[in-house]
Amino acid sequence: MSMLKLNLTPTAAAYTATDGEEAVSARLDGGGSRFGRGIPNSASSVTAQWQLNGDNYKLLRAFFNTTTSRGSEPFFIDLILDQPSLTEHTAYFVPNSFKLTGVDGTTFTAVAVLDVIPVKPDADFDEALVGLTNSFGFGNINIDAGLLSLEALANVDLAAIEPE
Repeated sequence: MSMLKLNLTPTAAAYTATDGEEAVSARLDGGGSRFGRGIPNSASSVTAQWQLNGDNYKLLRAFFNTTTSRGSEPFFIDLILDQPSLTEHTAYFVPNSFKLTGVDGTTFTAVAVLDVIPVKPDADFDEALVGLTNSFGFGNINIDAGLLSLEALANVDLAAIEPE
């Protein structure tokens, strides 16, 4: 059976995420800590909250009970983690973390902790972005607009210059 997607996005202002332990440290007596690589691509921990009407609460419970076998099977979900927009991730419900935390009239509040597999970053893009912001000071402008400007400079403006 292929993985299904939970099409109920958590309330953006009401969830928290902690990156996985890809770096580790050990405090040394009489000095600074020693740092090293941990587990590459380790899962992030996301505490998600949903504000739902009755029908969507039934859907969330049904998805949890059947599709994920009460949390033991993976599923897809859209989250804001590594990018400033919703991105599809693979996730698991952490055992014993799914809770109904409130009912206010017809609004149901549910909370769960998810183990989320990170999307592999584009290392070349990330290095270029950091290098450009350090070299040209893009820190306070729209990064996408700045990159488009550089692309136009390289591919249009400079390409139009006749070689001597």
